[in-house]
Amino acid sequence: MPPPPRRNIAGDANPTPTTSHSGMVKLLADILHHTLPSTWPPALASPALRSRLAPAHVSSLFLLPASLSRPDLSRRFLLLLPPYLVSPLCLSLLALTFVSASPSSPPPSPHAASLLLSLASSSPSASSSFSSLSHASSLSPFPPAATAAAATLLASSYLRLRRARDAAAVLHLSLSAGITPNQYTVSQILFSLVKIRQFTLARAVFDEMLQSGVRLDEYLYTAGIRAYCEARNIDGAKGLVARMQDEGVKVSVVPYNVLMYGLCKNQRVQEAVEVKNKMVARGVAADEVTYRTLVYGFCRMEELEMALRMTYDMARLGFVPSEANCSFMLDGLRKRGKVEEAFRLACRLGELGMLPNIFAYNALLDSLCKNGMFGEADKLFNQMVDRGLKPNEVTYPILIHSFCKRGMMEDALDMFDRMREKGVRVTVYPYNSLINGCCKQDDLDRAMSFLSEMADMGVTPNAASYSPLIAGFCRKGDLSSAVELHREMAEKGVAWNTYTFTALINGFCKDKKMDEASRLFDRMIDRNLLPNEATFNVMIEGYCLVGDLETAKDLYFAMLRGSLANIVTVNTLIKGFCKVGQIQEAIDLIRKSIENGFFPDCISYSTVIHELCKKGDTNKAFELWNEMLYKGLKPDIVAYNILIRWCNIHGEIDMGLGIYNDMIKKGVQPNWHTYRALLLGTSVMTSRQDTILLIT
Repeated sequence: MPPPPRRNIAGDANPTPTTSHSGMVKLLADILHHTLPSTWPPALASPALRSRLAPAHVSSLFLLPASLSRPDLSRRFLLLLPPYLVSPLCLSLLALTFVSASPSSPPPSPHAASLLLSLASSSPSASSSFSSLSHASSLSPFPPAATAAAATLLASSYLRLRRARDAAAVLHLSLSAGITPNQYTVSQILFSLVKIRQFTLARAVFDEMLQSGVRLDEYLYTAGIRAYCEARNIDGAKGLVARMQDEGVKVSVVPYNVLMYGLCKNQRVQEAVEVKNKMVARGVAADEVTYRTLVYGFCRMEELEMALRMTYDMARLGFVPSEANCSFMLDGLRKRGKVEEAFRLACRLGELGMLPNIFAYNALLDSLCKNGMFGEADKLFNQMVDRGLKPNEVTYPILIHSFCKRGMMEDALDMFDRMREKGVRVTVYPYNSLINGCCKQDDLDRAMSFLSEMADMGVTPNAASYSPLIAGFCRKGDLSSAVELHREMAEKGVAWNTYTFTALINGFCKDKKMDEASRLFDRMIDRNLLPNEATFNVMIEGYCLVGDLETAKDLYFAMLRGSLANIVTVNTLIKGFCKVGQIQEAIDLIRKSIENGFFPDCISYSTVIHELCKKGDTNKAFELWNEMLYKGLKPDIVAYNILIRWCNIHGEIDMGLGIYNDMIKKGVQPNWHTYRALLLGTSVMTSRQDTILLIT
């Protein structure tokens, strides 16, 4: 439909200084409703019009019947206005207009949701945003359902912003105003509060819903039961289930499962069994989660026989126990020293079809290795073989990885040879463990031989095969070999990842070739590989090595924005500042790091203390030392050695001995560097005919 004839409006003739409020609204209405959208920008850009426009004019514009009937057009107009003209009231009015078009038709208007998200983001508080929405609702006869829908969207907006407490505040204000938000949204508020451990507030919100007189549905009762359980008010949670039943709410097994989990978590597993039995008697069938929860409860109480019995019940019903519960039972037996019984359990689980025998064994074997119980792992492996259970392509790599991690390369190679002798399929994993183990011992020739052997055996290497080799060559300063391996990865179709890039970048940084390191860093981002904290840290260390502290600081601030920075980053920068003599900047960084959520450690302080002593400012060094002690940090042997050495260098022999004696009292054992530091002062003490008494 063509637009109506164009009138003489603002933009054609400037409004006079005496233009009234209604006159300004009329001018805006003429622009909005009687001109093409393409003419809006120049019309609104009129200096005389723009200088007199106020948020109140825009709000009044959106209250006109023509605007209320065409919210899409009003929204398009709003997007052209400068931010200072877009008030919370404007956002609220337009959101209500959108919602009024279909207040009860899910899903809600995306435009209304977007407007209320902007309202929540820009308002100083939840009460302020709700006040704007409430005021807007009173200015036009919006349907009550629209106001309720808008309030629900506002609460949802705060949930999207991860501000669950503000969402709860909107809910409270809504109920106080006689507005009942959508029950599903209320349940999401409760679950969000529980997630951030605001259990007391979650209970208060639920209780307020109970008192509102609204008939609650299953979602809300489930959320309320969860809130009560997390607050450890288990009896209150049981009362909610009873009330839910009395009200005749049609429910599934979910709220019962939540209560049973709360009971099991609080070691009231027998009561959980009673809830399950009563639930079944009411015609609600137990599901897999029900049984898994009860098995978890018995495991938590270390009633392994009951846990096993319940597990067999699950099997008869066709349910599969969780991997966590199976591991829990196996670990429970292992912690009691019953390795044989754990073996029998693994076999019984396999016989029941819940978990193949070999996988149960591998899980237990892996758990033992990861917990440093290598003797038990060896015993379990031997038992597997003795009982005729054949180790597979998962079993051997677990043990090979364990040997490599402990530096026992010959044992790892023996196990690898045994694996091949038994005809077990060799995968990339044992090769990766062997390569990594050799690289840690700087045996790069042997590591390269394993990489070549993989190709001969038809085993395809992956990024984890190359990363330790690249890092190893960089460590030795052989950057050309590291670059060649990186290039070889691409040629063989092995995808680069964050670790391979970081290893190579670190090599260039150590070699002070920051242009090449920066090029790799940019190339990494171009390939949609996000640098992690290790990548940033090596870059910062590199820039500190070449004295480019400004670029190092820029990267640090980028890490702060991305929540990637850690105390290692801070310590790297501190070292960089000290290297170029900017000691005060290093001290300032220690103080500011606390504001950023990082707590300085012994390395942070000892780095600066060393530099201060080097400059001869021992008074300031001791101030930092005392500050470190006051904050509860325990100096390590390196920190003690630094202070003892510099005290002796500066002739503060008695002070150095005092630090030494304090070190001994604190249980820190001296090393060769400690005695070497003490000997720096012996000539001075001998000339004074003093006696050195070292207590160890």
